[in-house]
Amino acid sequence: MDNFREINCATSNELPLLGRSVTDLLLATPGAQLLQSILAGASVPFSIGYTVGGALVFAYAQWLVQQALQMGLDRLYFLARDGFVVQKAVEYIIQANSLSLRTSYLYSSRRAWRLPSFDGSSKCFGELLAQSFPHSLQDFANICQLSIDEMRKYVDIPEQQRLNDVNARQLILKLQHNTELRRKIFSQQTGSRFSLLAYLKQELDLEKGNFGLVDVQGTGYTSSCIANLLSYAYNRKIPTFFYVLVNPVVSSHCHFLSFIDTKLSSSSLMELFTRALHGQTIGYEKSPTGEMQPVLKGHESVELNRYGYRDYLEGVKQSCLIYSHRIGLHDGAFSSAWASNILKAVDNEPDTKLFNFFASMPISSDGHHLKVYAPSLDRRDWRMINLNLREYFGGNIRWSERLYERIHNKYPYTYRHSGLKILKKYERLYGHSLMGREVPSYFVGVELTKRVTLYGAGKIGEIVFYELTRKHKIHISQWIDCKFTIPGFYDGIRTCNLNSANWFAGECIIIAISNLDIAQGVEKEIRVLTNKMFNNIIINLAHFIDTKYFLNYLDSLD
Repeated sequence: MDNFREINCATSNELPLLGRSVTDLLLATPGAQLLQSILAGASVPFSIGYTVGGALVFAYAQWLVQQALQMGLDRLYFLARDGFVVQKAVEYIIQANSLSLRTSYLYSSRRAWRLPSFDGSSKCFGELLAQSFPHSLQDFANICQLSIDEMRKYVDIPEQQRLNDVNARQLILKLQHNTELRRKIFSQQTGSRFSLLAYLKQELDLEKGNFGLVDVQGTGYTSSCIANLLSYAYNRKIPTFFYVLVNPVVSSHCHFLSFIDTKLSSSSLMELFTRALHGQTIGYEKSPTGEMQPVLKGHESVELNRYGYRDYLEGVKQSCLIYSHRIGLHDGAFSSAWASNILKAVDNEPDTKLFNFFASMPISSDGHHLKVYAPSLDRRDWRMINLNLREYFGGNIRWSERLYERIHNKYPYTYRHSGLKILKKYERLYGHSLMGREVPSYFVGVELTKRVTLYGAGKIGEIVFYELTRKHKIHISQWIDCKFTIPGFYDGIRTCNLNSANWFAGECIIIAISNLDIAQGVEKEIRVLTNKMFNNIIINLAHFIDTKYFLNYLDSLD
């Protein structure tokens, strides 16, 4: 156990590093007196870790121990790299309460677990590609662990071209049925697969008792890959715990449990609180003593150390150590609802120092590109950001907007502002639009109480999807297109073709196709499939240039 450091509490009733709403939530806990002052001379990273970071991590750790005891688990395996500091907090709770629960740390990563666990099947390969969100030739090469030249044989697109989601899905469908590519990858991964199995056999005791896996944020896909690989020797569903579970995959061998159910501006926000100071695991090798050991790579750990993250982790550990001795195991103050409110407050109202600390933090979400969490973007960057942010930007767009606003004292020139002006100017000069038929921003202020089904995933469909979901928070129950041959999900919204669609009476159906003849054909097909149960089908978007006319039309729908 780390040395116990007592915190002398002063009479201050505020936490200067936190936004007011975060402070109020922290001070409402039984351990509030421990957080009413910060050590004199403590660094900003330590102070943030000692207050917000420690509280968030301890809440999760307490819940993990409660769940493990309730489910009769005797071991918890924490997955690298986000599980590092969470494991420390759980160990403090175990020692403080004299529990027999054991913990262990597994060196893991998407690179080290996903492809080596590939079984060679078309279904597995399709899921592997889809869960990795590729948008370029380089992305596909990285996922398949092939060189650009090798990958170019199977992906015939320019190296600099960026694919939108629809085109990426089409390419994935093509690749997953390429037997030659699947055999090549399966064969090349033989050595990595054996090394992975040897490491897991060394670290996991599959014959004794029940165990669970612990992660922080994700879809559960990487964990399910390992569960599938181990299913030959372990025939039970493996409980897999997450702080934030995002769009979970369907797994036959994992049972997913999430601490909170909160949608944040960036799915990686929680990961900022639980980083580790070692590189990414890229594989495993045998040590001179005969044991399997991880092979680590990457400069992110060096950058984090320089940034002061070690001080932050020390603050988290000291805070969790104190909490574990002074707050009961079953104390309900650190509930999932409380932690969810803390995260929402941090996400929406961060104090300047806390915001600056996390916004400029080095982060490598995919293990390939080192960047900061919310970079300061210039006007050219804002104009380039289009409907699908993931094709261009991997950070926290809301925090980058906030940073730009603080620096320049004005809102950034986003796509819907100067970007739209550039498109209109181009159309006036050259007589046609850069993006085909342009759809006006007629969804402004629309409040749809009905469920909406959107048909069309082309350029027009993407614009309408953005207008409805991102700008105006209108709920889409499903997104339909003939290209979605396999039902799936995009940002939590079901994607499918007409044959797999679910229909609900009272829905508003929007057919986002620029060609009116094709749109009318789709309308007829929907009416046949649904036995003419819908009257409220919008097909001719070009007619709704007048916003008032469009709003009146929506109001007239039954």
